[in-house]
Amino acid sequence: MREEEVMLKAPPRLLLGVAFLFWGAMGNYPFVGLLGAVVFEARHWTSLRWNFGEKGFVRAWQLCMVILVIVAVRFLSSDDERTAAASLELLSWLPFIFMPLGLAQQYAANRGVPLTSFSYFARRKIKLDREVGRLVRLYPAQIGFPYLGIILVSAGLVSPSRQSYGLGVIFLFGIGLYFMSGERKRPLAWALSYVSAVLLAGFFSWVAIYLYDRLGADRSMQDNELASARETRTQLGQVGKLQLSPTIDWRYFQKEGAVPRRLCLAVYDDPKSERSNFRVKSYWQARNRLRKWVEKGDSKRDVGGGFESLYQKEKSFIYEPEFFEKEASHQSRVVGLVSDESLIPLPRNVLRFDRVATQGIDANWQGSTRLSDPDHGALSIDIESGSQDELSSIDLDPSIRDLEIPLWEFDGLSAYWKTLGVEDLPKRVMGSRGSTHKFEWSARENDRREQEVLLRMMQADFEQNYSYSLELDPNPRLPPVTHFLKDMKGGHCEYFASASALLLRRAGIPTRYAIGYVVYEKGSSPGEFLLRGKHAHAWTQAYFGGTWTNEAGVGKPVWRCRGGEWVDVDLTPSSWLPSSEGGGWLQDFSDWWQTSLADTIVWFSGKVVSFVVKLLLVGALLFILIRVVWSLWKTKGGHTEEAIGSWRARSRSENPLADFETWLAKRVGPRPSSLPLAEWLREKAPELIPLYQEIRFDPAYSGQRDALERGEKDARERLKNEVTKNT
Repeated sequence: MREEEVMLKAPPRLLLGVAFLFWGAMGNYPFVGLLGAVVFEARHWTSLRWNFGEKGFVRAWQLCMVILVIVAVRFLSSDDERTAAASLELLSWLPFIFMPLGLAQQYAANRGVPLTSFSYFARRKIKLDREVGRLVRLYPAQIGFPYLGIILVSAGLVSPSRQSYGLGVIFLFGIGLYFMSGERKRPLAWALSYVSAVLLAGFFSWVAIYLYDRLGADRSMQDNELASARETRTQLGQVGKLQLSPTIDWRYFQKEGAVPRRLCLAVYDDPKSERSNFRVKSYWQARNRLRKWVEKGDSKRDVGGGFESLYQKEKSFIYEPEFFEKEASHQSRVVGLVSDESLIPLPRNVLRFDRVATQGIDANWQGSTRLSDPDHGALSIDIESGSQDELSSIDLDPSIRDLEIPLWEFDGLSAYWKTLGVEDLPKRVMGSRGSTHKFEWSARENDRREQEVLLRMMQADFEQNYSYSLELDPNPRLPPVTHFLKDMKGGHCEYFASASALLLRRAGIPTRYAIGYVVYEKGSSPGEFLLRGKHAHAWTQAYFGGTWTNEAGVGKPVWRCRGGEWVDVDLTPSSWLPSSEGGGWLQDFSDWWQTSLADTIVWFSGKVVSFVVKLLLVGALLFILIRVVWSLWKTKGGHTEEAIGSWRARSRSENPLADFETWLAKRVGPRPSSLPLAEWLREKAPELIPLYQEIRFDPAYSGQRDALERGEKDARERLKNEVTKNT
């Protein structure tokens, strides 16, 4: 077996180290980048080398794959990142994931990494060829430049500046091409080399920027979606064809009580409209409470964004201390993949959460509830609730803010009510912010019967004259709700919910915008329901009845409505409900994967299982570490220039008894370098000498190696028996 010439050249000295420093600078990890630079460039400052051989490089590659799998599972099931963000994070750490193979290349006495190290099938074929006596050739490759490419692409995935990244890549590639040869006497040739460096650097920059745009932008979008209930942007006026995902977000299990129709994820009270470039953008957001309106707020539990930590007792979380002892008539459970600040889909009137593997649970004053630092990437949350017949919970009673309307929607809302024959609408005054309308109120009681009549009128009109549609072509220059009511006459649930909320506000009824899921599709287990992306829904919470009172003793009035009832109002046509029919085997596989992953993580997060798994993982890592250190200690060699291509190295690689020699050396000591193998074997295994010499030195020999392998096996057994008898 002879090694062919090494494919590719090694990178110039210090280039890999500079590349690691560049990675650290781009990602703001200077010490990590410095560590990578030091361990890679230290090969030039020490003569220590290792004779890894074929198996050593294979083990290094397998170790990289193990690290890749562990890191991928860690990121993709992380409680801090979602899939796109985790993929970006994973790719940005590839230089360190593949570091075992890179260091093996750097500190090996061998000329390169055999290409068979990357393929199980190629290694299997070589083994068969050797067994039948066919000539085997290895093709080693210098992986320095491919590894350099991995570093540069990863640096682009953590870089905040495209300009700095592009210039850095061009500089590094220019250095690499310039120092690849000692001859630099042809200016035109080296000018073309620099042009090639710029083009190649531009390609790497484009790849990194493309990945960052696809994954990094997705991460930014995900972080702004529903991870925090402080803001959500609707699709009003900005959507063409809305795609609804079949991905399972949560699973809901009903234990006791009636199955709710909806599970609320978040509630919002502030309708926003922005005009830019003759376009109107509308969305809803949740505002912080004004301290003068706080009734039960505790500043010590304020965690920002209008959220406060729930009271905790062991692994139970409750909204108010008295809820610990309050009897729950409704029990349920939700299971799903989670991240930090994930919102929890909830039934009505939640009292407490039991056995939740999280550091805390936060809730805002409107009932939106989120996780705080979950222990794992998936959770099972037990929920105990009160009656599901009415919507009365810890939410504060409405204030005058629950009547605000965007300025450019006001006339369209008023015109709608007039077409239905409703003229007696509350008078308006301009809000202090200049972009919303408020109303003048005196202390009076709302007539719930009149409010319900208005609701039925609106409901009948929506049912007769409006339709549900996902394929829309809205005019972005018009107020979206007015455009929906007057011209489009159709839309998805966000249009119906936003229109309902603003119309009821225009009629003087405090209203909020809610999002969540419909409990619709049954799962395979008893009491199980699947909450997919296509089951996500928007509706309205309206406050009927009650009396408006000014709660300010002196100064500016503070209007609050008391004594009424929050009611769910959903005027989206029932035709919107998605089909529960299966999506084929791909969808079945996706469902199985999502549910199995969540269940597996929940199972592993149990106290006993978690302890056992951690113990096994720590033990396995320690074993691998000890094994690697011991292997490195045994295989350490001399300086590269002395080992590579030397007679001793060639003799070792072409020695048919190399494995037997290694085995015997462990028992009788290593063979002196000046002593031929035949002389060394004469005392311990003389029966092997004739076969060895015929295979090793006879050019015409073409026989099988089976006889030598059998003889080697017999010699090992004989020597083991002799040692046993002597002891």
